[in-house]
Amino acid sequence: MNSARQIDFLSKKTFAYFFSGSLFLISIISFFVQGLELGIGPQVGDDLINDGGLALLFAFIGVMIYVSIRFEWKLSVAAIIALFHDSIITMGFFSVFGWEFDLTVLSAVLALVGYSTNDKIVIYDRIREITRTTRIQSMDDIVNLAINETLSRTILVSFTVFLTLLALVFLGGKIIHGFAIAMLIGVIKGTYSSIYIGSALALSFGLRREDLMLTKKDNTVDQLP
Repeated sequence: MNSARQIDFLSKKTFAYFFSGSLFLISIISFFVQGLELGIGPQVGDDLINDGGLALLFAFIGVMIYVSIRFEWKLSVAAIIALFHDSIITMGFFSVFGWEFDLTVLSAVLALVGYSTNDKIVIYDRIREITRTTRIQSMDDIVNLAINETLSRTILVSFTVFLTLLALVFLGGKIIHGFAIAMLIGVIKGTYSSIYIGSALALSFGLRREDLMLTKKDNTVDQLP
């Protein structure tokens, strides 16, 4: 493995935290000051907010349970925080710019939870694989290597989705315009958080090499490279 060609993503985590935290804070302030421009009646709007909030809550709980079972609770909490901040920032754009928030936008936010979860799972899976198949001791080095090795996949998939959504924004018509805009913002922010936030947060929570190792003794451990 040629570490000279690797990008040290973790060295930029302080700026990433500051940048994402600033966007999150702006979104929260905008919610309280301006709210969301609902393109429906007040009663239906209240139902949309309540039902949408519950849908997001159940989605987050489902992701937390899945990641905890498949990986480790520190990765699970990190993924939930990253997903929550992706969702809030995406909705924050609609609040800040006064764009109409309707059922199509809500469905886009829910779709983004699934999309961003998949992005993070790919990186988490690579982190676990590197931990179990190499003798690298530093979790920082393991996480950084995992992000680098999955970077081309992350960028190419996101770019392909981005081009499709860009076409929908300009050619999809008014009915799905809000959906396309929300997905476009969410894909960009979700990709950013997958690279810079999701794994770095797990390290901040104290993720250790032992957390991802097999609980049973593996007889092949001495043959690891």
